[in-house]
Amino acid sequence: NTDLLFASVYGAASGNGPVEIVFKHALSQVKFQAKGSDAQVDYNVTSVKVVSPKDGVYNYNENSWTRGDLDSTMYDKSSTVYPVVASTSELTPFGEAQTYIPGETSFEIEWNCTKNGQTLATYKRSAPLTLTMGKKTTIQLTLPNDLSAEITFSVTVEDWEEEDQQFTME
Repeated sequence: NTDLLFASVYGAASGNGPVEIVFKHALSQVKFQAKGSDAQVDYNVTSVKVVSPKDGVYNYNENSWTRGDLDSTMYDKSSTVYPVVASTSELTPFGEAQTYIPGETSFEIEWNCTKNGQTLATYKRSAPLTLTMGKKTTIQLTLPNDLSAEITFSVTVEDWEEEDQQFTME
């Protein structure tokens, strides 16, 4: 997982003693969580993907990104099956948060539902996603067990401050 930090110091003159420098995140962070909508059904997430550019150019002076090709799947957890707990349990995290170039993107999730050892259905859903520079986005999904039902999710966006680094230079 990659991160890009930047810092600015304005009004500091040479020879005036130490200068405090606070580094900020230029990327976005995303984490997925899920729970099942029916306590009588077993859910297994078989794929979580984020479609995002794999390259871009960060302009320090404008504090902005020029994004590359949007057709790249940057995060693909299709090699791992995640059992998801029912509605009465805590949300199950899909591992560590990942970093992306900020901007408009989308995610896709696939899962199956079983009850008493029989597969009820296999699902695949996608949704748009907006990623903001220096922010951590947590997507909490509630998975249905009915093909006609829509997946519901909530998105929480918060500052990615706990990772900011502060240094003093002399």
